[in-house]
Amino acid sequence: MLYSTEVLTDAPSYYYRLAETSGTTLDNIGSVDSAGDMTANATVDPQSSLIASDTANGSLKFSWNLPCFRASTASSFSQEPMTVEFVVTPVTLNGFGAGDAYVVTCGNSGADGWSISWGHTTGVWKFTSNGVFDYTFSSATNAQVGVKQHMAFVLDSAHDVSLYQNGLLAQKVLHTVAPNATTANLQIGRITGGTAGMEGIIDEIAIYGTELSAARIFTHYVASLDETNQNKRFRGRKLRRGEYPVRLN
Repeated sequence: MLYSTEVLTDAPSYYYRLAETSGTTLDNIGSVDSAGDMTANATVDPQSSLIASDTANGSLKFSWNLPCFRASTASSFSQEPMTVEFVVTPVTLNGFGAGDAYVVTCGNSGADGWSISWGHTTGVWKFTSNGVFDYTFSSATNAQVGVKQHMAFVLDSAHDVSLYQNGLLAQKVLHTVAPNATTANLQIGRITGGTAGMEGIIDEIAIYGTELSAARIFTHYVASLDETNQNKRFRGRKLRRGEYPVRLN
C-alpha cells in the first residue's frame, strides 16, 4: 500500500509531495495544473521523508525566521466542502513574532479565506475562517516538538470542521457561517502576505474539493506506515470506536 497511490485515488485538487532537493518550484501533481514557486532568493531545505512506506520521496523544512521559505500557487483554492491533509513534525512551537505558527493558508488574515496553524508555544491546533471564526481544537491534539502527526481538517457543507489526527477523528467544531471567498494564493509554511510562519518539517500536502470520509482518512494514515506496521496496526484486537478496517495489499 503506497501513500501517494491512496491520496491520488481521492483526486486532490492540489498535491504537493514536497520531495524537491533543489530549484525554486514545488511540483503539484493534483488535478489543478498549478506548480508552486518559492519566494525571491529561496532555496529548498530537503529532509528525510515523513512517510515510512515511501522513503524515496523526501520532505521539506520551513523556517519562520528565513523569509525565503514560502511557497505559493498560481491560483487560489477556497471553497466548501474541502479537506486539507498533511504530515508535519514541528521543530519548535514558537511562531514568528510570538504569533501563531502557520502551516498552510489560502486567504488574507482577518478578511477572507482560511488558514491552519498551531498556537505560539502552546501547540493548540486551529482552523481559521479568516474574518469569520476560529475553530480551536482540544489540547489533547496539540502539536508537539519532534513528534510526527498525520493531520486532516475537513470543512463540510454545514460549515463545521472535523480534525482527524493519525487516522482517527479527534474532534469536530461546529459553526454556522461559511468562509469568506478569497482570490489569494495558497501558501505553505507561512501566512498569506505576511511573515508569520512555522518552523518544522512538512510532507505530502493534499487539498481536496470534497469531504474525505473517515474511512479514507484512516486508510491514508495506515498507508503512511511502514509495511510491518501496516500489517500489525489493528491485528489481534477489536476495532475501537472511530476505527475502520482497511484492506492491506
